[in-house]
Amino acid sequence: MDGNSLLNAFFSLENPILFAALFTVLLVIVLLLIKNRILLPIEKETLELKLKIAELMALFTEKNPNPIIRFDYEGKIISMNEAAKTIFKNTPLLNSSIDLIIPNLVKENKLFSDSEFEMEMEKEIDNKFYFLVIKNLPSLRFVHVYFNDITARVFHENELIESKKTLQKLKKIVDSNTEIENTKISSFLHDSVGNQLTVLIYYLNNLKSTYSNNSKILKVFDYTTDKLISLSKDIRNISHDLSPVMLTKYGLSNELTNLIMKINENGKMQGTLICDESEIIIPNELQKLNIYRICQEAINNIIKHSKCSSFSIQLTNDNNALRILISDNGIGFAVTNNLAKDKSSFGLLNLREKVETYNGTVKIISTTSGTKIFLEFLLMEESE
Repeated sequence: MDGNSLLNAFFSLENPILFAALFTVLLVIVLLLIKNRILLPIEKETLELKLKIAELMALFTEKNPNPIIRFDYEGKIISMNEAAKTIFKNTPLLNSSIDLIIPNLVKENKLFSDSEFEMEMEKEIDNKFYFLVIKNLPSLRFVHVYFNDITARVFHENELIESKKTLQKLKKIVDSNTEIENTKISSFLHDSVGNQLTVLIYYLNNLKSTYSNNSKILKVFDYTTDKLISLSKDIRNISHDLSPVMLTKYGLSNELTNLIMKINENGKMQGTLICDESEIIIPNELQKLNIYRICQEAINNIIKHSKCSSFSIQLTNDNNALRILISDNGIGFAVTNNLAKDKSSFGLLNLREKVETYNGTVKIISTTSGTKIFLEFLLMEESE
């Protein structure tokens, strides 16, 4: 086959190679047109948009009254607005590392260069407090740090904390003085009134023999004597409630055992005390007394409101902490709802305040099958 025949065969409409070559050429032309007419203009517009965004960001940064610092992905500070220059006027930061303000920020947050990223923190700078928002801008390849001055808020929060500490100190003084007065009243009831009632009962019993033949008068004697004995018992209970003197002598677990035994005698509900140790050592007497008062108040609430058949108190001593779990199988209550009601919330708020005053925390979990009160106290020194 000569040369002309080969050319005719190649350019023949029946040659598939020719069609493939023409298709390839056309495809290349179309792709070039798409790139030049569509993709390149889009890239140009995108670049222009990024530049406009950068200009707007820069303008926003300059005009923003709050301090803003910009740094690149290597951690180098590349710009600061006037507000930022004011708070860092004594520290030249431009071209320095952001680590001077926030140590290890870039090292610990490698996601800066990969995606949208935002984090928050609080920072003290020259005796002022700032809430920092650190925001990555991956399309612009830099990071902004926004400084919001919260000094006034922190100052007021610290004032509230100090006020609370002062109130707690005053409450301890009031509690201490109240217990002193309670002890005096308790002693008077026990030693004076109680003894006089005992003597009176004794005389009445002796006087009964004089009227042994008069049944009506004997009934009056018996009735009066029973009432006086009941009154004497009530006074002893009041005296003990005012000042549980056995608490100091025998300790918390023994006093709680006596309290539970009195409730069990009634027969309406049964209580138990669970304690791993023979006695829990609480060095500070005022704290010990108020822990007892807190448990006493919780048990009174169980008696009044829970409608339970049984309850328990569990004591656990863990190093320098005392943990108490008070639980019942009653009807429970909605803790959040009760805190929203003035009348019901007062008892819970008073309990929480008393617990916090004596180095404790409280958590209450309540369902329709019962209530659990978790108490934890850091034990105070004897002199505190």
